[in-house]
Amino acid sequence: MQSWLAGLLRRERFGGTAGFHPGARDLLARHTPKKGARGARRVLKRHLIDVIHRAMLQERASWQHHVTQHLLAV
Repeated sequence: MQSWLAGLLRRERFGGTAGFHPGARDLLARHTPKKGARGARRVLKRHLIDVIHRAMLQERASWQHHVTQHLLAV
């Protein structure tokens, strides 16, 4: 598993002991019987990328809005 993904999933980020975040663990457990361990990790990675992408789009939209307001004020 890539180190940045492992860092996102590690519970230390969420104030606990070593291990995976409970939501990530549940998602892996739900998909492992159908897709195997590698497939379940792929589903988890895809989900995390979707979440990050949506957050970046929201941030970009708010950033562009502020730039537009600034340009109109000048």
